[in-house]
Amino acid sequence: MTGWRSCINGMPSAMASPIANTHRFFVDADTFAAGTTTDANLVHQWSRVLRLRVDQQLLLLDGVGQAAVVRISELTPKRASWHIAWLQTLNVRHCSAPPIA
Repeated sequence: MTGWRSCINGMPSAMASPIANTHRFFVDADTFAAGTTTDANLVHQWSRVLRLRVDQQLLLLDGVGQAAVVRISELTPKRASWHIAWLQTLNVRHCSAPPIA
């Protein structure tokens, strides 16, 4: 398998099926490691646009080779926090975006 889909190879089978319909977000490495954000745009998108709720899962990527399935633990109008359910270091050589035509 090639392209970005190969990035999730090696994922435990219990996590593979929920990922297919999971929202994916890129966050900076510091936010990824902290497990919380006060980024107004991101919090607004999660709470108001997508109407996500506590205990829902997301796939977060830090842009430098880490991916995590996270479960939202707190979602207020000004802050979001999560717990990592599964963490994977990606083989970034195979995670390139397709060329833009």
